[in-house]
Amino acid sequence: PPPERPEVDFTMRVVIVAALGERSSGCYSVRIMGIEGDSLGNCAVRVVETVPPAGAVCTAVIVHPVHAVAVAIPKGEVRFEYTEETGARGAQ
Repeated sequence: PPPERPEVDFTMRVVIVAALGERSSGCYSVRIMGIEGDSLGNCAVRVVETVPPAGAVCTAVIVHPVHAVAVAIPKGEVRFEYTEETGARGAQ
């Protein structure tokens, strides 16, 4: 059975989502590695996209990698900082 949906109190929290869109194999993934706030209430969301190395053997399937986390409502701006790493971790 699918996992239960977590409850989110949207009066106190927001859901931050990193999504890559359609990818051509199961060797792609995305992860929110951390969220850092500053004294003004701005947040930087650190996101890592994993891509397959050249010549990797990957599952032949269309995937839509996504990772979501619930956090306290930020008081300022939210920005995403994407980095890419090579490695076949599979879809998250």
